[in-house]
Amino acid sequence: MNSRTTLGLLMAGMIGMGAGGIAIGAQLKSPAEVAADAAPPEASPVTAAVTRKLLSSTVTTRGSIRFSDPKPVSLAGPVGSASGTSSSSVITSIVERGTTLQEGDVPLTVAGRPVFILTGALPMYRQIGPGDSGDDVTQLEEALARLGFDPGPVDGVADATFMAAVQALYAAKGFEAQGLTDAQQQEQRQRETAVRTAERDLSSARSAVETAGKPPTAVEYARADAAVQTAEDGVNAAQRRAENDLANANADVAAKQRALDAANADVAARQKVLTDAQAAVNTATAEVQRATQQRNAALLLDPADPAAVDAANDALTAAEGRLAEANRAVPQAQVDVETARRAVPQAQADLDASNRALAQVGPANDESIRQAETALANARGERRALDAPRDVRTAQEQVASAERALTTAQEDLQRFLAENGTTVPAGEIIFVPQLPLRVEEAKFKIGDSASGTVLTLSSTTLAVDSSIPAADRGIVREGSKVQVEAADFGIETEGTISFLDTKPGTNGVDAQRVYMTIALDDAELAEELAGASVRVTIPVDSTDGEVLTVPVSAIVTDPNGDTTVTVLRNGEQVEVRVRTGLASGGDVEVTPIDGTLDEGDRVIVDEAAVPQADDTEEELDVPTTGEPGAGTPATSTPAGTVAP
Repeated sequence: MNSRTTLGLLMAGMIGMGAGGIAIGAQLKSPAEVAADAAPPEASPVTAAVTRKLLSSTVTTRGSIRFSDPKPVSLAGPVGSASGTSSSSVITSIVERGTTLQEGDVPLTVAGRPVFILTGALPMYRQIGPGDSGDDVTQLEEALARLGFDPGPVDGVADATFMAAVQALYAAKGFEAQGLTDAQQQEQRQRETAVRTAERDLSSARSAVETAGKPPTAVEYARADAAVQTAEDGVNAAQRRAENDLANANADVAAKQRALDAANADVAARQKVLTDAQAAVNTATAEVQRATQQRNAALLLDPADPAAVDAANDALTAAEGRLAEANRAVPQAQVDVETARRAVPQAQADLDASNRALAQVGPANDESIRQAETALANARGERRALDAPRDVRTAQEQVASAERALTTAQEDLQRFLAENGTTVPAGEIIFVPQLPLRVEEAKFKIGDSASGTVLTLSSTTLAVDSSIPAADRGIVREGSKVQVEAADFGIETEGTISFLDTKPGTNGVDAQRVYMTIALDDAELAEELAGASVRVTIPVDSTDGEVLTVPVSAIVTDPNGDTTVTVLRNGEQVEVRVRTGLASGGDVEVTPIDGTLDEGDRVIVDEAAVPQADDTEEELDVPTTGEPGAGTPATSTPAGTVAP
């Protein structure tokens, strides 16, 4: 081995030893270094992000859905009959449960008379007749106007126009308003005839004024002559009808009298037959007695005479035969007499009817003749007027006189109608504060007597019966909006607290709870929801829009009352003084007042205060009864703020 090789080996060995020493030296540590390496790393702070959102605090409870505001309805009085002379309370038709009633509907009829339902705050309390006045009349006028039946001025007076509107209301539903009796209707027709006659007279008088001073034309003469001839023919025809009617009536009376006489004669004849039959019985009885005596005498002869005995027996047999025949004739004669007697009352009734008809023929025909003669007198008067000198002043006076006569006739008619016209029975109108309404219950069926509550009506909208803890009474308000969830139906909707009681323990709820009613906003919810159990969430406070929020555990309050949060920025902890607001669900509203704080910043929170599960609202799920007034327990998320 040469020197160069030996030197190379020595150098390689030295380099290897040096590298090994360095490696060994790198693995050797002091006890302090070993202890430091074994200690846990320094703990990092727990942080949460600053968020921007809407905060709200709520009260949660349960309730049951029903149709809102059920109210009982009774009839205000009797329901009149069509003639206005009697009344009945038998129900002849009635609506079914669930029916929706609109203004002007007829939910039931009593004795065939309608009972209308109308909108009005004042209940029906009396029968309204012609000339009546008051707030109830005004209310009915307003209802008629809403339904399209013009009552005239809404002045609270039941005048003729008002009554015409009432009649139209009834007619629109297929009924007749309660009106005049038969006698009153006849009186009304007479007064209406007088008005029409006065109108015709006035029209004629005005025509006379227009034509005054003008000579009649040939056409006017021809018309007047034709009118006179027609009127004369009318009088003659009326007289002939009267004579014919009288002759026919007299002939009918005579025929009925003959029939009665014939019936009486038949009774007399039948009576004679009966009398003769009874006399024949008496005669035959006497003959039987004589024949019996003769036979007995023949038998007593001594010696007996056979020929005499046989002759006596033959005579007795013949007499007994005649007696039997006479006895058979008597019952039939009695039957014939009774039959004939029964015909007499009917013949007498027929005669009486004919006499009554005869008595009516005269007055009826007299009226027809009177009217025809009046028409003739008018026609002749108009014909004579053509030949009379044309005097405008006289014609004008006739117009004035005809106007006065028409005014008098109209006033007489109006006075009669005001005293005797259409009436509205108290029981035929039901006033309710608002419509439409739903029939919650029909108390009776057809044939029952209408008394007391006949219907129970509710709003057509669904409402919720519920309750809240008495402690929350101060933070829940009537008019507040709420969220309503029917989980079984998959329905969520909104509502408004329409009623909140002032004290606990009412309407069947627990003594520590306060009853409330919620009106649902959605009027189209299905009827099947009635009675369903629902969850009610009531927001009792909220921020005005989205705000900066941090977890409540990030808030630190020092002895001076200052409130701060610690923001972790670039590895450094920066304190920011804040003002706190509404707290809800573990978060609190913050507003920086010393320093900056932005959405997305990380704030240090108290790890022990960080929730380990979702911070949800606790709810007592207690079944509801479904009945109005049934209350259910509720729990609430406390409403409040963190003190600044």
